[in-house]
Amino acid sequence: MNSEHKADPVATGEPNKPQGKAGDVSGATALAVDAHEDGVTSTVLARADRVRKKHRSHRHRHANHRHHWSERSRLLLGVLGLILIANLVVVFFFGMQLYMLNKENNELKTKLAKSQEELNRLKPELEKSLAEVQSLLKGRLPGLMQIEYDQVITLNEGYLKNIIFNKVSSKNLRGYEFRVVMQNDTLATIWPKFKINFFDEQGFHISTVQASDEKDSAIQIDPLGPGEERAGSSAVIKLQDNEDMPHFFLVRLN
Repeated sequence: MNSEHKADPVATGEPNKPQGKAGDVSGATALAVDAHEDGVTSTVLARADRVRKKHRSHRHRHANHRHHWSERSRLLLGVLGLILIANLVVVFFFGMQLYMLNKENNELKTKLAKSQEELNRLKPELEKSLAEVQSLLKGRLPGLMQIEYDQVITLNEGYLKNIIFNKVSSKNLRGYEFRVVMQNDTLATIWPKFKINFFDEQGFHISTVQASDEKDSAIQIDPLGPGEERAGSSAVIKLQDNEDMPHFFLVRLN
């Protein structure tokens, strides 16, 4: 039995000898497997490397995006801050203006109330003084009448029936005018001729208007026939800037 056992070439130190075609195929297969494993390993490593590079690139882009957004955020916050400050300044300015206007309005209201109170206090005295002036004037000048503008005033002074006064006020003219109605109740012809004297509120004489058939008269009036009625109007009687409208009038037949 021991004589049939063959010595192992490896144990005896002898080199391996080819085992024929089966040994060649086995070795080629092993080499192919190793090559395939190396290719797979290389592919896996290459994919891993690409993944790492892609991840690094993504992280880099993300970091750049965050940095860019951070700059935009700071800029946006700065603009919003400026807008807020500007709005606060505007609100403060208009608030102060409104406060000053309200204060001035209250002061004016107070002054107006005081003036109205003073006027109410003086009004009875003024009316009393005016009545006294009218009484004195009528006593000194019988027939003196108060002018009521835009109202028909009855005269019954001979052939003068009534009269109406109107104020005239425009951009370049200030004054008054009047229109008188005349009626001849007689059987004879009448040549109207009269004067109207005007006085201010204190009774001082202001002016006189002459009415007649003469050319230089303020009112030219033709003769009135029996039973005839006619109206005559004056031209505008101009006032100076410092003159007031007349307050009284007095008619005198010539």
